[in-house]
Amino acid sequence: MISESEWDTVIDFGRYWASKYLRKFPNWSFDEIVNEVVIGYANIRHRYDAEKGSLNTFLKASIWDQVFRSYCRQRDIVISRPGQLRGGPTVQRVYTPMTTRLSEKYDVPMKEHKSNDVRLPAIPIDFHDLAGLLARGLTQRQAGHAMGLCESRISQRVKQLRAELS
Repeated sequence: MISESEWDTVIDFGRYWASKYLRKFPNWSFDEIVNEVVIGYANIRHRYDAEKGSLNTFLKASIWDQVFRSYCRQRDIVISRPGQLRGGPTVQRVYTPMTTRLSEKYDVPMKEHKSNDVRLPAIPIDFHDLAGLLARGLTQRQAGHAMGLCESRISQRVKQLRAELS
């Protein structure tokens, strides 16, 4: 459990840190960076030892990695060191997108509907969003990305939907 003074320290540090590094995270707002600092601290809190230094010093030394890696995950960026040998000299990090855009000749055309008012009467209401995306021709991976879920969760929901309809 986080004490009130510890919570205040983390929030104050998060605001300071967000104002300092706001330009490094162009797709996040100030408040999102503060939230990521708090979440990052929750992830590394077990490493903090008050006898070794203040909480601010610990956060200054440790929070960048947590927040930056979270940013990379949300922006689909892979951090790697190609050519790095175990025990060998350190090689520069390379930041690449997790997915690459295919050329236009591989794009799947969207299915056009004659009416924008597509009704799905037999489908339970909590499946309408998913069914609508799949009906438009999206893959389960694309539907998951659109809904903010992973592909495996979409697969589970499709199985549940099939069970409901059978």
